[in-house]
Amino acid sequence: MSKETREWLSQNSLIGFTDQRGNAWHYREGDNNHFSGPVPMERVKQLFDYPIEEATLTASIQDGDEIRTFEVPDRKAIVRTDTGKTFGVFSTNGYKMHMPQEWLIDNLELITDAGLNVGSAISLEGGAVVAVQAELEETRDGVEGIKHRPHLTAATSFNGTMSTIYLRGTQIWVCDNTLQGALHEGDAFRVKVRHSRNSLDPIGAVRENLGFLVEQAGDEFDAELRRLLDEHVSDERWADFTKAYSGFDEDAEDGRGKTIAEGKIATLNRLWTVDERVAPWKNTAYGVVAAVNTAVHHEFTVRGAERAERNALRELTGEWAKIDTSTLDLLAQV
Repeated sequence: MSKETREWLSQNSLIGFTDQRGNAWHYREGDNNHFSGPVPMERVKQLFDYPIEEATLTASIQDGDEIRTFEVPDRKAIVRTDTGKTFGVFSTNGYKMHMPQEWLIDNLELITDAGLNVGSAISLEGGAVVAVQAELEETRDGVEGIKHRPHLTAATSFNGTMSTIYLRGTQIWVCDNTLQGALHEGDAFRVKVRHSRNSLDPIGAVRENLGFLVEQAGDEFDAELRRLLDEHVSDERWADFTKAYSGFDEDAEDGRGKTIAEGKIATLNRLWTVDERVAPWKNTAYGVVAAVNTAVHHEFTVRGAERAERNALRELTGEWAKIDTSTLDLLAQV
């Protein structure tokens, strides 16, 4: 891990229950940002304690030697005032900020009847996206020895990239990978609340829509795990899958594209045969999902973002559910 990555993690990420997560959580380890038990609430509040304000807008034009400035009355900017970073520009009457204390911390306690503890918290894109994840203290022993940690995530943004969301998922103990709900139905496990003055759902309705029992989420995930573990994947089918996934064409001329495809196949084969995060479930559909999910989480090259930041954004935007679904769809075709 580079010095820059460790610094970013130290400043923007909190990770709890490390004694319950195996060894894979270390890619998120910074200085003084991890805890053997739940993340202390005061640390969560400190992470989100930066000033965000609505700012008026003006527009300027060059008129000969003179600069003329005009007010923009129907637009406002959302600005982090300690850094000067503008998160977004919105309609004056159409956008309402959802502050982390109320919409993440307070609402999580209401949704769960304060029955869960903070397992992680993160600030992304300079504070424009924030999230809190609540978990049970003990790791769940799932089918075939697959330990996982069902959780509830609450997240919001100040840059217009996402609504405030509440979603269920689970974290696989051995690899720290996120799997959202029953793998094939990630969208069924999220509720979105728009940043609108006229569409702020009462939190009781959010709770009713989600049916938020984390134990129930664990039961549903275990049922999906059983289905995937019961589906046999032969070595030949696995080879066909890796070629299709990587885009490998043995008849293509040697070049960068072919080299990249061969590298992806080699990574997937290593995970499939010898890596503890995947190999125990080799020759099953779950093993295929675990191989791709682990490779994308931890192995494949990351460009333009910290790995922990990219992984967290993918969970909040539903990308992990799409990745798992596309993996299963591709498997069905080979």
